[in-house]
Amino acid sequence: MPAVVYSRTSQYDAVTVAGKVVMHYEDGSDTRPQSATYGRSLWLYDVATSDVLHVAFGASKPAVVHRGGRAAMWMTASAHTVWFEQIAGRSSVSIWRIDRTTVRLLARPKAISF
Repeated sequence: MPAVVYSRTSQYDAVTVAGKVVMHYEDGSDTRPQSATYGRSLWLYDVATSDVLHVAFGASKPAVVHRGGRAAMWMTASAHTVWFEQIAGRSSVSIWRIDRTTVRLLARPKAISF
């Protein structure tokens, strides 16, 4: 499971898996690392990141499997598949599915409003 290592000298904190740093995030009121697991698969993201990471069992570092957008809003996983919602710009949302390392766009509603 991921663990957060808080920094005393920087606004960026580290997220570790098995003692190895796999990502950094800026500690703020609306950003915290999120994870989804199923079996030995671990998926990580931070709300304010454009990367979705996969940490394979026994891997020495995470793999970026999707890059883009402004923020990931939610994520869920089952076996080697993860689904997540991504926000781009101010009004574009999309739902994505990743099977291991294959990324597919599932839906892109016309617009969202905040």
